[in-house]
Amino acid sequence: MGRTSKHERKPGDQWLVPVVGRIVFIAGLLVSALDRAIHQQGGFVLTAKFVLGIASLIVGLGLYLASRLYLGRFFSEKVRIIQGHKLVAKGPYRYIRHPVYLGEMLYFLSIPAIFGSLLGFVIMLTIVPILIYRIGYEEKVLSTEFGQEYEDYASRTWKLIPFLY
Repeated sequence: MGRTSKHERKPGDQWLVPVVGRIVFIAGLLVSALDRAIHQQGGFVLTAKFVLGIASLIVGLGLYLASRLYLGRFFSEKVRIIQGHKLVAKGPYRYIRHPVYLGEMLYFLSIPAIFGSLLGFVIMLTIVPILIYRIGYEEKVLSTEFGQEYEDYASRTWKLIPFLY
């Protein structure tokens, strides 16, 4: 059993991203597929939205999986610090501090683009403020745990989107 941060027991962390995130994803996927089936009969057409959706899905899943691999045993659905925890600053973490969340946002938003569903997009878009909230909380935990090391890391990397945020 690892050492945990005093921040770990924040109630929203227990359900907000793991539970609500899954609900949003499943609802957005179902609504997007149903919207496509009901309103847009026919096969998939290579529209700009479709191509952008496929590209976002590939990039998002790739970034998500690569980021989780770089985190290794330090990855958790809950924000927590475990025994021997080290700050990861390699791979995608060299450039952005939260590539897992960026990957999630990209693949969540790719689904309605692939299906061409505006309603599905609106549903999937709800994951963005949830993850932004989570990022703020996670940054506080990491700053508390790693102190100046994290502050230095934060000063040389983008939070989520390179060159923007």
